[in-house]
Amino acid sequence: MKAWLEDLSNIEMPNEEIQHLAELYGIEFAVKLMQDFSGVLINVPKKGLIKIRNQYICKKYDGSKISRTKLAFEFDLTEGYIKQLVSTNRTKYKAA
Repeated sequence: MKAWLEDLSNIEMPNEEIQHLAELYGIEFAVKLMQDFSGVLINVPKKGLIKIRNQYICKKYDGSKISRTKLAFEFDLTEGYIKQLVSTNRTKYKAA
């Protein structure tokens, strides 16, 4: 980090969003974000992690009860939900 940035505090951040990011992830992260993504609008999808989780489940599920049970336990879901999720989305996520 550049010398003139070393003594920054959260209060000196340019807006509330960057200030909040600095509080959560550190000032170095906030500065790096501003350097690398200056002028870029970033949209964080509300259900992004759910999509990633569903892709993972569909790829890992092999059709067996053991597989379904392990995935249900790993994600704190019911076996029925795993079965329904895979049957509805398997072709969607299989090639992904």
